[in-house]
Amino acid sequence: MEYVDIFDQHRNRIGKATREEVHKEGFWHQTFQCWVVMIEQGKIYLLFQHRHPQKDLFPNLLDISAAGHLLSGETPEDGVREVEEELGLKVEYSDLISVGIFSEQLVGEAYKDFEHCHVFLYEFEGSIHSFDLQEEEVTGLVKIPFWEWKELIEGRKQQMRVTGFQIKDNQKIVKDFTVKKQDFVPHQAEYYQMICDAVEAEFAK
Repeated sequence: MEYVDIFDQHRNRIGKATREEVHKEGFWHQTFQCWVVMIEQGKIYLLFQHRHPQKDLFPNLLDISAAGHLLSGETPEDGVREVEEELGLKVEYSDLISVGIFSEQLVGEAYKDFEHCHVFLYEFEGSIHSFDLQEEEVTGLVKIPFWEWKELIEGRKQQMRVTGFQIKDNQKIVKDFTVKKQDFVPHQAEYYQMICDAVEAEFAK
């Protein structure tokens, strides 16, 4: 059974609990989140994972490139393992660009997800098809033009076409399809704004 450290809203540690307990009781806990950025012909793209349909939270939605809980006693440096586990991409913590810590509250009928999110950017130079996914967690990847996605998230665009692939029977199937705002995990507007500001500051120079 996996335990995570639990905190108050000010990030003071107050104990530990199981992953199931933190989502049931609404205990604050820590996560590692890495947004993969790709630059192709001068155009900025963000990489989104397609969450597995059996995930307990937000199944089948598009989300952060790689993310996961920090277990009890772990630091954000330990969280870099999530990039290799989920995407098959080995990166060094020193190669990440720190965006900061965002304390996010996502509440639904069956969960209370209160996270102190340690957020990072990582620039990847290569093809989207070079990733080796952890299929029990991630069923596909989508590459989305940053500026168009920003318009979608801000409500200035209703839908957009994206490209990527999904895994089926251990095969990568290339896909080109339409997405809307509701196809993404409903992170707080302030969280998405922080991501947009960070990407602009680092890559739209």
